[in-house]
Amino acid sequence: MKLMRPHIFWPAFIVSIFMVSVVFMGILLSLATGDPNLEVEPDYYARAMSWDERQALRASSARLGWRTDITHEGDVLRVTVHDADDVLVGDTIRVMAFHRALRSEAHTLEQTADEPGVFTLPLSPPKAGLWNVALEVTSGDVLYIEDVRLRIDKDG
Repeated sequence: MKLMRPHIFWPAFIVSIFMVSVVFMGILLSLATGDPNLEVEPDYYARAMSWDERQALRASSARLGWRTDITHEGDVLRVTVHDADDVLVGDTIRVMAFHRALRSEAHTLEQTADEPGVFTLPLSPPKAGLWNVALEVTSGDVLYIEDVRLRIDKDG
């Protein structure tokens, strides 16, 4: 068996190690940027700058004592809003909903109430799993916000 000469073997060895490293870096870069569901939060800087105002709004919403009930039936998201006295309240709603694994496929929905405090919103095609639902309900000049996690058990 004939051995490769050292002045050819060692430079070829170093170049091959470098090439393997370049190939692995390309694979890692492809994996890191290839998933469309891994994305930067939209308007993250503006949201970060208004964090204090958003927290104050959350606190004022909590002081209202309102509660929301969210159900999902078929391709419909039904939201009811009750005040502290268990009276239905709410004129308009804005909903931003997304599957936890599919942030890039967020659904933003706005609607006026079917009747005070009752909202029926289309959500299709819903995917089974855990959803983040951000609610903004307006009743007169009062704004109520709430973030809810909703489990949808089967694909719509």
